[in-house]
Amino acid sequence: MGRVSIGDLNSSFLESGSESNYNHSVIEIAGNIIAYGLTEEGVYTVTLRENDHEALCTFEESISKQLGGGRTISSGASVTVRGQCQSTGFF
Repeated sequence: MGRVSIGDLNSSFLESGSESNYNHSVIEIAGNIIAYGLTEEGVYTVTLRENDHEALCTFEESISKQLGGGRTISSGASVTVRGQCQSTGFF
């Protein structure tokens, strides 16, 4: 599908839920990192913001060495993420 704005992505899921055209599609989004962390289940999360819209991205352990101050994934960094989009139910 290519690059999608986070605003368009949010609108699509808010309007269509799991029926969104983006659900299960490989997309690319870009934004500034506003938060990152590790869940109790061992899932790495990165929250991106583009304008007033946010997207939560999840990753496996392979990104662990890229997290933290001065690294690729740190607060305020501008990144582009490409991956499979999933409806999470956080809406």
